[in-house]
Amino acid sequence: MRAFGGSYANLGSGPILGWLVGLSLAAAACSGVPKKPCTQGGQSARNPAAGGPPFRGTKTCYQRQNESGEWVNDGKYFERHLNEKYAVTGEYKMGKKTGRWVEFDESGKKISDQYFENGKEVSAP
Repeated sequence: MRAFGGSYANLGSGPILGWLVGLSLAAAACSGVPKKPCTQGGQSARNPAAGGPPFRGTKTCYQRQNESGEWVNDGKYFERHLNEKYAVTGEYKMGKKTGRWVEFDESGKKISDQYFENGKEVSAP
């Protein structure tokens, strides 16, 4: 089997290392645009104007630079309560909410289920 023009055996540590190196190179080549994790910043999934206490927990997502050079959320987005249960699941596309967004309370009970297109709430499909 060949990976990127060479055989796995030529990588020195067998087929598994070759497969991992090939996969890493393919992923890097496909991304094209630099991304960074947004665990330390990024847009909040919640509307701060809606009031309520600020979210305490962790979030997982990635950011990339938009045309203006600003870092915006892009891709799957998750927030977890301090007890590790999901608080919010959704997806951003270049800084705008897209698809289904679900919010849960600290016990894991669903408290909202919304759909978005290009950052605007729409009816469920």
